[in-house]
Amino acid sequence: MADLHKAPRLFSPKRVFGKASTNPGRSDVAITSAGASSPEPQCPQCASKKVWRDGLRYSPCGDSVQRWLCRKCSQRFTEPGVKLDVTGKFVKVLHSRSHSFKDDIALPYGSGKKRANCRSLSLRKDVRSHKVTGVEKILNTFGDYTSNRQICATGEGAKNLAEVEQVRTAKISPSTDIKGKIIDFQWHLKKLGRKQGVIEEYGRKLVQMQKEGADLSDPESVKDYIANKDIADSSKWKYIEICKTFYHYLRIYWEPPDYVPVREIPFIPTEQELDELIAACGKTLAALMQIMKETAFRPGEAATIRWIDIDFERATIKTRPEKGSLPRIQPISQKLIEMLKNLPKKDERVFPTPFNSIESNFCKQRKAKARKLGNPRFLQITLYTFRHWKATMLYHETKELVYVQEFLGHKSILNTRLYVQIDRALFINAKADEFHVRIAKTPEQITEFLESGFEYILQKDNSIWFRKRK
Repeated sequence: MADLHKAPRLFSPKRVFGKASTNPGRSDVAITSAGASSPEPQCPQCASKKVWRDGLRYSPCGDSVQRWLCRKCSQRFTEPGVKLDVTGKFVKVLHSRSHSFKDDIALPYGSGKKRANCRSLSLRKDVRSHKVTGVEKILNTFGDYTSNRQICATGEGAKNLAEVEQVRTAKISPSTDIKGKIIDFQWHLKKLGRKQGVIEEYGRKLVQMQKEGADLSDPESVKDYIANKDIADSSKWKYIEICKTFYHYLRIYWEPPDYVPVREIPFIPTEQELDELIAACGKTLAALMQIMKETAFRPGEAATIRWIDIDFERATIKTRPEKGSLPRIQPISQKLIEMLKNLPKKDERVFPTPFNSIESNFCKQRKAKARKLGNPRFLQITLYTFRHWKATMLYHETKELVYVQEFLGHKSILNTRLYVQIDRALFINAKADEFHVRIAKTPEQITEFLESGFEYILQKDNSIWFRKRK
């Protein structure tokens, strides 16, 4: 066998850049009698010969091998056919079909002659006796993985694999830490810029799940809780989205169940039922409900109104939009103005009480009203019902879908078309005695009826017919 050219024992990376020369001179690679290495290696990724020298790779014993950088595809590679032998040196392998770095990718970089000598025996043993794990097989056979390197799950080179396994197997240790984790999770949402109403809702739902028997430290227990809960699929989907965000924050792997949210037709009560419910509540909750009834604000939008958002002189009120809708400013009645003036001004917000307390108080008043009047329809009324009622009545009076869209702040008119269907279903069989009918013959009468909320029906014999629901 021919003599091997032995590289100097260097233990600090020495990077050499520049175009590969046709006469590289003495090579730093230990080669066999097969001959000298190729002056310009071919890129294993794109087969290009336009390569640059890109530093040296060192073995634990101090040997080095030239690294190359392809100028065409930016692939970094070592000269094909160079491999680490059992003595810890780089050698040229003859008749090698493919080159694998399975043996040296996990070897630690030596920092000195003493360290290399004392660990050389154990390193050689680990390199040759290493068995490929299941995780390595998956990563090494991944279809889109373009590198010719192999994954080794031992040593310092496998920290990324350890992190992946930690994400999949991590759990919250004691259940007593759940409350603290929820608080940290809410603060995390705050830093991400989530709305205060969303943060409170997420925390409230998680605490509710824990109180009702779901073990948040066990994702499978949460699946059982959601599956056994007697609620609509849309509500289950909401719980899943909350848990998905919560477990992602905790770096816990969870495969969520599949529930498709379906938009349901909302319940539309009569105006008399809404007025009776408003009259049964206290002045603070009654003012909030009256705002939603006149402006079609969402409950979260109405709850965050500040005193500076109300213009008592022009009788208008504005709000900060939710769910990506457009900002709006709406007119209000004199009745609502008087209700707002009777509220105490202890905070910059009109309703400083937390939203969950407002919702809890509303549910109590609704239940008491339904029991007192013996009308179970009150139990179907939610804070969101006021918005649905106003949108339905507004379309019924104007038949202008774009106007209703702007009034509600919808960005897409597809969300507004729901109220067209509700209007047709509610008023298709309306009786004649349920409307006030007026006939106009002059422009002044037409203007008066339209300003009073009458709806145009038809024109006949120089007369225009209007009607308005009683």
